[in-house]
Amino acid sequence: WMIVAAPAYAASSFTLDNVTLDGGGTVYRAARIEITDSTLSREEMQALLAGSDHGPAPQRLARVGAARIAIPELVTDQKAGEMTQSVTYRDVVLEGIVAGRIGRASASGATFALNGPQTGAMSGRTGAVALSGVDLPALSHMLVEGRTSPDEAARIVVASGGIADFDVDLPSGGHGHIARIDLREAGGRALAV
Repeated sequence: WMIVAAPAYAASSFTLDNVTLDGGGTVYRAARIEITDSTLSREEMQALLAGSDHGPAPQRLARVGAARIAIPELVTDQKAGEMTQSVTYRDVVLEGIVAGRIGRASASGATFALNGPQTGAMSGRTGAVALSGVDLPALSHMLVEGRTSPDEAARIVVASGGIADFDVDLPSGGHGHIARIDLREAGGRALAV
């Protein structure tokens, strides 16, 4: 006899339209999110994304589980002081999400624009992005929350992955190209508050 364990997902699949998430300095927008075999109901996921599901972002994200989440276009807008940044990811697919940790993440590519007094206006694009072992609760803590202990250990937020064909157009008229960026055990810790 062979016993095969089924994934711990509830049989809840649904689509969310016109989603906006304020991530504390970064706003995420998606016209459509397709969620397959979610551990949360549609209503629970909407509350989590809307921020009406109270609690720190890392704790909320740790509740997310799904076999697959597909986002045809994900736009992020960030403002820090006088610096603005906008990134548009295409064909985002997240698979094997358990307790907010993503087994595999991919995007067919991205475009970005950055503008600030120190950088000037820059723009660019990437080819395919493929990541594995993405720890969303740890990443959220690092980006949104401040480090309250000087001894807080660094945490790995991406186990491995790569970005193909990174191109940037510089304000001076210059252009840069990196054929491939490989990541291994990428991480860090939150900034001190």
